Parts: sequence; structure tokens; C-alpha cells
Amino acid sequence: MAGAPLRVSGTVRILIAFVVQAQIVEGKEAEWEASWRRNAPGMKNNPGHHFRHLMRSTEDPSRYLIYGLWDSEEQLRTALAKDGAKKGIADFTALTVDGPHRVVYEMVATDEDIEV
Repeated sequence: MAGAPLRVSGTVRILIAFVVQAQIVEGKEAEWEASWRRNAPGMKNNPGHHFRHLMRSTEDPSRYLIYGLWDSEEQLRTALAKDGAKKGIADFTALTVDGPHRVVYEMVATDEDIEV
């Protein structure tokens, strides 16, 4: 992982954001959301997992974004390598016309400690 650890409230933290973007087959949005909900508990139970949010575009109701926060990229990749996660990814992919596109980001700054 590149860069120096981030200091948040006096504690050294390295956080990883996992972002997935996808455009869903027209008429399959409810099925895609249901699949996400079915797979959510399996992802939530992994070490290093903080949260995942399923978000829908306000401009295009067939475009979605999943945003999740993890302690490390290693923990994220371990979770994604499990059979349950692989099945969930296959289910998501079968319902998309574009994507899913996955990107992992390392946190380099935060405004949590900024006083205004």
C-alpha cells in the first residue's frame, strides 16, 4: 500500500474504500437490490469490514454504486475470495449491462479532525 498511515484523532489508521459502480438491466433493479440485501450479512461478518452502502443514482435509477469501508485491502480481498462473495458477484454481474466496475481506494486525508 502506498503512502504513510493517516493519523485520525491521534490514532494511526489506514482505511480502504471499495467502490463498485454498475448499470442494471432495465426492469431488474428490484432483483439487483434484493441480491445485495441477501449478500450483505455475509460481507458484514468479515474481519475489517466497517460498512457497505448501496446507493442509486438520482439521475438514472438503473445506475448503482456500492461504497464500503475496510481496515485493509488484504481483509477486503480475503472476503471477496470466499465462495459466498464469488456467488454474490456472479449474481450482480448477471444483472448488469455495464459493470460492475470495482476500484479500491486508500484514504489519504480526512476532515474528521478539522475544527471549524
